[in-house]
Amino acid sequence: METQTAPFTKKQLKELEGYVALSTSITRSIGFLITLILVGGILNAIQRNFPPTLPPLWLILTIAIGIIIYVKAGKWTGGRKLRNKIRQDLKNGSCNYLIIEPTDVIEYAELEDEGPSYLIKTIDKETIFLSGQFLERHKRRKFPWEKFALQEAPASKISFGIQKMGDPISVTEQRPPLEYCVLKQIGAFNGDYVVLSSQELELLS
Repeated sequence: METQTAPFTKKQLKELEGYVALSTSITRSIGFLITLILVGGILNAIQRNFPPTLPPLWLILTIAIGIIIYVKAGKWTGGRKLRNKIRQDLKNGSCNYLIIEPTDVIEYAELEDEGPSYLIKTIDKETIFLSGQFLERHKRRKFPWEKFALQEAPASKISFGIQKMGDPISVTEQRPPLEYCVLKQIGAFNGDYVVLSSQELELLS
């Protein structure tokens, strides 16, 4: 893939700044505390039905659940590591445009509500797998196109979607949806796109 760079647009900057804004951190913290208060209240009410000689199990369980939520939230949102990368992107000020010119496009039907998927062979002899609900609106705009760009922040890999750069082209082949386990194996849930290795490509054959 050819990679071009350009300054972030105002919309892209606003999106990145939203991830690291103080208001966002405060909102997350408040939500976390409210969740713990609710969980603690429910567990406390349950323990009142048992003999008062028992240790404060409700408090121990609330703390344990709080730790689990904190760890899980860090994995889901990327945690401090991702926020540091976003700040690096903001400092650098440039967006990457990964230019794709398809030579062959296979469309997979939607799996439940995961959105459509596309297996794209490019003019550069690479194979790209695109998947996600965001593709629905592009499909309504006659995706795939003879040329398009995947927009992303270089360090954090935050995606800004697809930029159309050519006319619509026909899908080479349509196939039934891929199984969840296959999508997971090729890393389809880790981002908007995956550059497939030969081994990963075999899983789709």
